[in-house]
Amino acid sequence: MPINRVKKLLNPDGFLGQASKIAVLTIVGQLAYFLAGPIISRIYTPEEVGLYGLTLFLYILLCGGLSFFFDMSISSTLSDRKANRISYFCYKLGMFSSGLGSIVFAILILLNISDLGKIPLWFVLVFFVGLIIQNCIQIFNYVLVRNGNVVVIAESNLLLNFCRGFIQVTGGFLTSVSLILMGAEIIGRFFSLIYLQRKFAALKLRFQNWKYDYVIFKSELKTAVAFFPSYIADSLAVFLQSLIVGAYFGATEMGIYFMMRRTLDMPIAFITRALSDLIFSKQVNLSKTSYKLLKNFHIKITALLLLLGFLMLTPVVIWGEELFSFVYGSDWSNAGKMAAIMVPGYLISIAVVPSARIFAISRKQHLRLYPSIFNLLSTVFLSLYLYAFNLDLWGLIIAFSIIMSTHYLIYFGVSYIAMINSGKSFE
Repeated sequence: MPINRVKKLLNPDGFLGQASKIAVLTIVGQLAYFLAGPIISRIYTPEEVGLYGLTLFLYILLCGGLSFFFDMSISSTLSDRKANRISYFCYKLGMFSSGLGSIVFAILILLNISDLGKIPLWFVLVFFVGLIIQNCIQIFNYVLVRNGNVVVIAESNLLLNFCRGFIQVTGGFLTSVSLILMGAEIIGRFFSLIYLQRKFAALKLRFQNWKYDYVIFKSELKTAVAFFPSYIADSLAVFLQSLIVGAYFGATEMGIYFMMRRTLDMPIAFITRALSDLIFSKQVNLSKTSYKLLKNFHIKITALLLLLGFLMLTPVVIWGEELFSFVYGSDWSNAGKMAAIMVPGYLISIAVVPSARIFAISRKQHLRLYPSIFNLLSTVFLSLYLYAFNLDLWGLIIAFSIIMSTHYLIYFGVSYIAMINSGKSFE
């Protein structure tokens, strides 16, 4: 390898330099997020955490679909003018979606679903502002990806984690207002957005005639259709599961359930972020050579991740209650019991990380919808079963674990079939 090429790779602004920065920023950000948990669990009650968790799940569900995934086209568009038009289209679409999402939130509060009636109605306005902020962040992120400034995104995420944790902790000590938990999420995102604007010249979004919106809608509809339905189905299933716990067993149990998910999601989210791009790069290179090599690599890396997940999660199965009691306090021991039951689903979710990229390589993104539909319909059916028959909390958690495990097994199976059926295109 020529010396100049090595210097380019090792340059702070080169690939390895940026990758190292992103890794360090991600580790520090996740650490800040994790360390806030044991303090939050000792300041706030499980009921307060439960209302925060359900509101956050709804917020995440709505945020991902604010622009209906039209914003994904920003990063792949070659023309600056078209990228600008897509961004403006997504901005307007996000404003409209934020309004609809806030109305849904208001209805849930008025109906007192899962004790959400304890949240004052004026907080809907804060929720609306939070959705608008996140829509702007997502647009900026895709613009930054398009311009190769990915490190800035990692820096803004680090700022979000620190601001959110600091406000949640200090707010809990200084006030008795539990709304500070969700308010900190939105304030943290506000500072993140300000940082993005300061580090990168803002898009000069100008008013454009509606006919351009229609052109963008037609040209980028395929991208939205490929990703939006499966995202909504999976996110809605997660939200409904938390909603079911709260509706049938109360906000306290919902808070314990949320703390369990928050804890198990953290290391898994970090692993997937750290390894996903590396695995994808290898998969792409192998797909250009031989689909048999790709298939062998796919099986091996899946088995390796399964082993890694087993080593990580085995302590949760054995000492779940003790670990959660030690980290979060004695009030949260049941979260450890829930975590032990949910381990099979989380274990399989780690193993199927390579499967997510197979859909893109095989150009069969629409197949992702099948496991997502199963996930959503199974959750809805479980809710109806719970309404008609008696099922205790632990039976419900076992059912959630079965649904999650089966969902990811189907996900792996569908991706594997897509890879095999697309084998000729890999040769």
